[in-house]
Amino acid sequence: MADSNTNDGAEEAPEIYEASVVHKQITRGVLKSKFSARRHLVLPQAICPAYLKNIMPAIIENFAPQRVRYNGGIGAVPEWKISCYLEVMDGGIPTADPHTPLLKICAPLLGTIDDLFRH
Repeated sequence: MADSNTNDGAEEAPEIYEASVVHKQITRGVLKSKFSARRHLVLPQAICPAYLKNIMPAIIENFAPQRVRYNGGIGAVPEWKISCYLEVMDGGIPTADPHTPLLKICAPLLGTIDDLFRH
């Protein structure tokens, strides 16, 4: 890994623990999640913690919640602060915009995670 003081994490792919072990954890975790109706899967230590620690300052610095307006509001509150999204599907309500700087920082991480789940 590169020196954490000189790398913003944007161009370096994250280290993962032994891929075959992670793939087995994914398979088991997905099956368990389906049977228990969970929507998320957490694999502690799948991505090297040093990599995550390295990119966290850039994530925090670039995180910017968006303000959105709902038609008529929900609970009489027409304006909401929502998260900062890396990718956005068309047709979402409220409509959010992707946050390009944060996507650049997290792209190697997302690519690695996609690769892990494809195998």
